Amino acid sequence: MKYHILLFLLILSAFSSSAEIIRNFRTMPEQSCFGITSSLVDAMEKQIPENNTGFGPNYKDRQYWTGYPISELIRQQAERCLSTPMPSLSDHDWLATKGRGHQINMEAFAELARKKKMIFCNLAACVIMECKENQGRFMPRIEEVIRLWLGTNGYLDSRYDPFGRSISGDLRGIDLGVAQYFTDLATAYYLLDDKLSPAIRKQMQDRTDEWVFSPLFRAYAARDKKEILKFSPVMWWLDGENNWNPYCHTRCVVMAMTMLTSRRERAYVMAHAIKLTQNYLKSFTPEGYITEGIGYWMMGFQSYVDFSMTTSYFTNGQVDMIAGYENAANASGLGYYAEMVPGARLYAHFADFGTEGKATFFGQKALWKLNQASGINYYGDVFRKKKPMYANGVSLYGDWFSTYFFKNLRNRDLKSPPVRRQEFFVPSAGVLISRDLPEHKIPLSFAIKGGHNGELHNHNDLGSYVIGVGNQIECEDPGYPSYPAATRSLVMSSLSHPVPLINETEQGTGKKFYTKVLHTLFTTERAEISYDLKPAYPPCGIKKLIRTAIHDRQNEQIIITDEFELEKNGKFAASLITYRPITDKEKNRFQIGRLSAELQSDCPLIYRREIMPVIMQTPARPEKITYSTQAANGRIKIIFKKDVTTGP
Repeated sequence: MKYHILLFLLILSAFSSSAEIIRNFRTMPEQSCFGITSSLVDAMEKQIPENNTGFGPNYKDRQYWTGYPISELIRQQAERCLSTPMPSLSDHDWLATKGRGHQINMEAFAELARKKKMIFCNLAACVIMECKENQGRFMPRIEEVIRLWLGTNGYLDSRYDPFGRSISGDLRGIDLGVAQYFTDLATAYYLLDDKLSPAIRKQMQDRTDEWVFSPLFRAYAARDKKEILKFSPVMWWLDGENNWNPYCHTRCVVMAMTMLTSRRERAYVMAHAIKLTQNYLKSFTPEGYITEGIGYWMMGFQSYVDFSMTTSYFTNGQVDMIAGYENAANASGLGYYAEMVPGARLYAHFADFGTEGKATFFGQKALWKLNQASGINYYGDVFRKKKPMYANGVSLYGDWFSTYFFKNLRNRDLKSPPVRRQEFFVPSAGVLISRDLPEHKIPLSFAIKGGHNGELHNHNDLGSYVIGVGNQIECEDPGYPSYPAATRSLVMSSLSHPVPLINETEQGTGKKFYTKVLHTLFTTERAEISYDLKPAYPPCGIKKLIRTAIHDRQNEQIIITDEFELEKNGKFAASLITYRPITDKEKNRFQIGRLSAELQSDCPLIYRREIMPVIMQTPARPEKITYSTQAANGRIKIIFKKDVTTGP
């Protein structure tokens, strides 16, 4: 999905003309292009505070801040900041990220990210410490950090501005970085209030208007989405259905409620955000599953929960974005239902998600919020009876938001979660996650996906599967690439997944390439599913292509069977992919970590091993065993069994 977005933004940027930067745009038509009318804004205006404000008390409430729990991490980080020179930051840093043509200079990209992180980590720690101490000791450094940030135009991710129009032209708008960093500034603006000099406060207001409020109001006043994308291609997320939607809308509301003095303008932003974030829920299936991958579920849905908490706070509980939204309630429990091993946080590496087969780390605060939002104790005592650390010194907004809600919201009485079946089957997406019997001390788990190839964060991976032993995935879909990588398209292709290739032909891209679930059988001892994979491919001589997966829990084995029939003699190929060590055994047998794989075929197989030439999020490279045959028809079966006597 993101790959297509990048191409889309590239094309739009190429045809956008340069013009004067728009500032102080506050036109509010009787009805916006998103259907928000004056009467809706009237009603919202009555629900929000009369004056602009942020979360909780600012530095002036000395009783609150005297009792504020400063962690040693924040204290040490703030003290280091006072003695450590700030990095230089200019438009040249942003321009250096541009490689040849539309390539990204990875080294410069990483260096700019490092500088931004350092600036905003220092801002987070110093603002919190200044509010705690109230001695002015951190103010010179805080103002230095803010001036450093406001002195550049290199705010947009350079992948979304391929022609550098944000530096040399009129391109302004909100992407994930602009949303995050300007919300941190807005939080500092609120917490420090008159501790900041009038000049700095005016500069913060002007830059936030230029990059956030004017593009936002200009978008609301546009004739249609096409006009919005013409002046700011990065604003595609306004009515989008993926994780950007709640992430950006939440932060736009926080900035508006904090910095806009007009109650009408704040109500206008809030009314749009409440309507448009509901589009995000459309990305979930009725079962609460999302095709973006479990990592983007955590980012996107946690942002949606944050949005719910934010709107509830600023409307004094009159708006609830969880209750009454069935998809929202179901989505809260996805991390519970989709676990391959109960309690282990082990998830299938489908779409843009991957951890080299290891268990996934989700923050305690994030899981706590999901429990509280749903009213169901899906994730247990995430703090393990310990006092949570409120701030981690990465984002001022994130730290303050978490601190305020953890200190001031009482825990709900949570219901116990429903008992999980051995399988989690998502008929609408063709996804099956199959867990082992609880009596097996080292579980053998399995997941496989169908669906279509026009999904959010799509990979052409219909029929892809993962197999886990214990808390480690042994044989797998490789996961997700580093976004700026030149090899991203390779990672998303069928070549990089354990799916068939017919006559060297990969699966097609788009919703018209799909699978059909032909058969399912679910019992305590067994889970079976069969897919018709033929519709996943463009014309390439396929008469029949069926993949069947069986998780035989009683005999502790997983069987993958491919049956193919071609119009004439041709080539069938597929692969096994892993981050784990591979050992060749006797003919047609391999040891993959703690998993043995035996291939049985009614036609001779040829094998080829290779390290996959892809750039992933970590230095590790997956290894692939490709097996192929030349035939008009055939049946290839792979029997996987756990072998815990070998492998690390």
